Amino acid sequence: MAEYQQKDNQGSLFKNTKRKNDQHPLYRGSALIGGQEYWISAWINEVRSGEKAGEKYMSLKLDVKE
Repeated sequence: MAEYQQKDNQGSLFKNTKRKNDQHPLYRGSALIGGQEYWISAWINEVRSGEKAGEKYMSLKLDVKE
């Protein structure tokens, strides 16, 4: 089977099975952007007020892989 090769400007997220508390991300993964590799962390949040109150959204954080 061929080894997976990440393409530029693409990434993948997987369920975080090592999550210990609510501050840890629900999903973890990586992305390749402009030739630079990044770690991706993702959380599912809910809008608390305003017109979109109650709607869910995904919050992302990217960190450069070093």
